[in-house]
Amino acid sequence: MSAQGTHTFLLEIGCEEIPDRMLETARQDLAAALQEALISQRLLPAEVEAQVESFATPRRLAVRVAGVRSRQPQETLVITGPPVTTAFDGEGKPTRAAQGFAASQDVAVSDLFRQAGAKGEVVAVRRTRRGLPAAEVLAGLVPGLVLGLTFPKSMSWGEGGIQFVRPIRWLVALLDDVVVPLTIAGVTADRLTMSRRGSGVGIISLPGAMDYEEMLAGGEVMADPEVRREMMKGIHAAAARAGGEIVADESLLETVLNMVEYPGCLEGSFPDEFLDLPVEVLTTTLRHHQHCFTVAGKDGRLLARFVAVVNAPEDPDGAIRAGYERVIAGRLADARFFYREDRRQPLASRLEMLERTRFHADLGSYADKARRMQILVGRLADLAGVAGEVGKRAVQAAGLSKCDLATQMENEFPELQGVVGGLYAREEGVPAEVWRAVYDHYSPEGLDDALPRDREGILVSLADRLDNLVGLMGVGIVPKGSRDPFALRRAALGVVRLLAEGPLHLPVAAALGAARQAYGDAPVPWKSAENELLDQVTRFLEGRVRHLFEQGHEKHRYDSIAAVLAAGWDDLADTAARLRALSALRGQSDFEALAAASKRIRNILSKACETGVTIPAEVKTELLEDKAEKELHAAAALVAVRAAADAAAGNHEAVLAAVAALGPEVDQFFDTVMVMADREDLRLNRLALLAQVAGLYRREADFAEIVVEGTS
Repeated sequence: MSAQGTHTFLLEIGCEEIPDRMLETARQDLAAALQEALISQRLLPAEVEAQVESFATPRRLAVRVAGVRSRQPQETLVITGPPVTTAFDGEGKPTRAAQGFAASQDVAVSDLFRQAGAKGEVVAVRRTRRGLPAAEVLAGLVPGLVLGLTFPKSMSWGEGGIQFVRPIRWLVALLDDVVVPLTIAGVTADRLTMSRRGSGVGIISLPGAMDYEEMLAGGEVMADPEVRREMMKGIHAAAARAGGEIVADESLLETVLNMVEYPGCLEGSFPDEFLDLPVEVLTTTLRHHQHCFTVAGKDGRLLARFVAVVNAPEDPDGAIRAGYERVIAGRLADARFFYREDRRQPLASRLEMLERTRFHADLGSYADKARRMQILVGRLADLAGVAGEVGKRAVQAAGLSKCDLATQMENEFPELQGVVGGLYAREEGVPAEVWRAVYDHYSPEGLDDALPRDREGILVSLADRLDNLVGLMGVGIVPKGSRDPFALRRAALGVVRLLAEGPLHLPVAAALGAARQAYGDAPVPWKSAENELLDQVTRFLEGRVRHLFEQGHEKHRYDSIAAVLAAGWDDLADTAARLRALSALRGQSDFEALAAASKRIRNILSKACETGVTIPAEVKTELLEDKAEKELHAAAALVAVRAAADAAAGNHEAVLAAVAALGPEVDQFFDTVMVMADREDLRLNRLALLAQVAGLYRREADFAEIVVEGTS
């Protein structure tokens, strides 16, 4: 070990293959947990930015931390004892309590001093604690830290039921060049790590913590994900060799990045005859099933070529390429067979098969669900004012939406549910808006993917999700913690995005009511009354509304979101527009004054109500005595008219600007008018005036919810 004051600690956890979807988060979590623990144990200074590097491949998680102290710094502790009144008698002489406390701390009574405590003065003593060596601290710290990491899914192994993302097979723990004696899950740390499988190198002995990347590279392991990412740029050269260009797919790039330890890029081909298959089928076979990139020509059409990222630096005899080509050709042959067989039967004829396909034991079959969706789509179209041809096409699409669940293609390619139905409907010549609605109705699935292309698709997608939410939550299925087997959070987020970002204005409450009514008299074992269920689903949706506005593309402040939602969110498209307007207003100079005034008014009105005061609904102009209150009343009346017109036109920026313009009148009112006047009629009238102003402040957003720096 270096004789210098600080050292470098390397920890590597060797595992069986870690799923690609968990690898990046696990890498970040391990690095963050180790850094935090080293700071808390005083082995890293909190005031200096730590030099923490993290690494990950499918078979390992690793962290390297520079600047680790040789040992913990000496620490001075203040240990408190009994109250002074107990430790000393009336003459100031130490009692047995003081003597016993001093003896327990191995100090003289004269070393005790007085210190303020939560319940009065206590006696205390200062003790100096020498820090432990870094290796000793690490040996006790790291095992619990590692086994304390959480994953979407863990595995248990061994007699003790140890849980980790995958079974641990080796450990490296080095403080500079010295092995730290620690054990995790029965595996003792060493300096030995493993090369890439198939490299022919096998076990690698690491001289020291700083030799990690170089030694692993010699064993064909690139531990740094960013190095692998750079190497994977070779896919473009491989595509060029194949005569085309890579079709961009960032999701696949991230997946493959976490599936290999030493990326090599190779091109391959499949028979041209399979290009007759729909692009979606080709893409799913290559990308989702074989993790290969598709290749397009200059005209944008797919070529009978692919690029694979393999876990090997080269393929000298072409065996890897041949394996890919054989599997891909077989998968495409299966897809062609299923596609042709499915086409022998009209899509709508599969509704009969859906009668035997259960949606949920308490909610009937998928045929029942499709019928409910048709009823619900019709009602949603009425609510949205598109009950004509748009509504008719949407009802037709809803009836076809689940038919592909009874096809061989969907059973083989479940990733294409909805898409398969849309493709088959297109081939049968149904109107474009209908087949696109079937194709798109599972969208959106998250924060980033596109909404359905047409209003018909929006309606079908909404009906599908609303039916899931109301039906499943109605029979007692509610997400808890990380458990959400029916993806209700995703369904709720989809509803919110469709209503907030889509072209249709639909009231949330009425849409939920329509979803419940679509069940009619079906024998569903409802767990609660209809109004209680709809309240529960509404609260659930509100959580997703906040999630969208906080984490979506626009990322608004939490208090802005709270302010807008407090003013109502039944029309989510309107809510989103009000939130954008409010966020824009935050940058103006008088915004904080507006928020502070709103908060002051709310506090006054709340206190009045708490004392049992009933605030009049109208302001009596004959009781307005002070010039400031007359001017505020006149300004508020003018703003109310202007705001109503601007709101009707959807000009929320103008509404907020008009409300903000009340600032001078509100300030003058508070400067010169005594709200809680001795005369009851004046007091009530002034409270009514403030309630009127508060109503204007709450029209677009409840400004009292805004957090102004320096206030609570």
